[in-house]
Amino acid sequence: MNQARRNSGRLDKSHRLVPVALNGFKTFLIPAIAILFSYIVIQSSGKEVFGEFVPFLLYFHLANIVSNWGSKDFLLRSFSKEPRSKIRSWQTLFVARSPVLLVVIAGSFAFFPVDHALYISASIVLAYVSNSVQPMVNDQRDYSAVILIELLGFFVLLTLCLYFAPLDLAELLIVFTIYQAMRCLSYAIRFVRFFRFQSLVVEWKLLLVSFTFFLMAISGFLQGKVDLYIFESFATRIELADYQIISGFLMFSQGLATIILMPYVRNIYRMNNTALVKAKRLMVIIGIPIQLVSTAVIFLCLEWLFDFQADWIQTMLFFLIGYPSFTYAVHVFSAFAQGKEKQVLVVSLISAALNGVMSLILLSLNLGITGVLTAHALAQLIALIGYRSIRLNEFVPQEDQ
Repeated sequence: MNQARRNSGRLDKSHRLVPVALNGFKTFLIPAIAILFSYIVIQSSGKEVFGEFVPFLLYFHLANIVSNWGSKDFLLRSFSKEPRSKIRSWQTLFVARSPVLLVVIAGSFAFFPVDHALYISASIVLAYVSNSVQPMVNDQRDYSAVILIELLGFFVLLTLCLYFAPLDLAELLIVFTIYQAMRCLSYAIRFVRFFRFQSLVVEWKLLLVSFTFFLMAISGFLQGKVDLYIFESFATRIELADYQIISGFLMFSQGLATIILMPYVRNIYRMNNTALVKAKRLMVIIGIPIQLVSTAVIFLCLEWLFDFQADWIQTMLFFLIGYPSFTYAVHVFSAFAQGKEKQVLVVSLISAALNGVMSLILLSLNLGITGVLTAHALAQLIALIGYRSIRLNEFVPQEDQ
């Protein structure tokens, strides 16, 4: 009997660990595909072509953040409050966000030539569908489907890039659109039940209700990317290609703390002050070797794969950009648990603004990539100070949903 219970306990633990492992792999996979895409295009078509493509890629990512309108976090909270109305909540917000989608599509025609804007607009619409199902994926823990779809999409992307190489800008835009179409079609087939809409009426009030979540999403995005957007106005296409690659690695590096903590978020929500202090101390300690390894990997990948040799100052800045997230991640999760999202938002906005202003100043002094890396590192330091300054209550229990 005792042996049976032990075996049952092991199986139970194993079943709990599988979704955690799959979610971790999924989280690693998506930025890895973005980095590999950069490598494939540069190797097959040249860094100049990739540099020409980066402005379109930057607009694509910004358009995605805006059209998503903070839907992921908003819906996950909505699902926990009204679990019986998940599909209806998802469909209602999907339709409510459609006017925002039209605005970002119009923006693509304002910023780019019509023939190029057609492809980037199509990619934005296709990604709108793919991104919209992610809250449902997280809620249902259907991570294996996401992994399969993303790997299939990457295989299509790889095949097209290599078969039609070398690509010019127009051809690369077509390939990217086909890649997004493959992802969109796969997600739509896998989650077809979500798309049986009962109503297509736009509920405008939902945009207002979810506005705080949009601000959280856009501030977090700009906090890590505003330097890249500003750098576009100062850099050559080769320099822009280099910094787009570096920025991708740094976003991955900064996200390591969140990846490590994500399986334990519910535990963090229940921790008392003593346990929180221990958790923070542990993250501070383990973050040092993890970020040292991450920095070394970034340095070697840039040199071996992308023919970019970082100097010692830039390499030190890689570490200073990636490490602070280990010192404040637990505190930020605790602040969310205690309903202090607005304070987190203020810190994120200040950090993003500082990153932008310092990037402008240092680029004006012709400091190039080292300048924007310095601005990013300073913004992370301010984020560290700001987040850790948020005062937490002694203990706020969080009930299971």
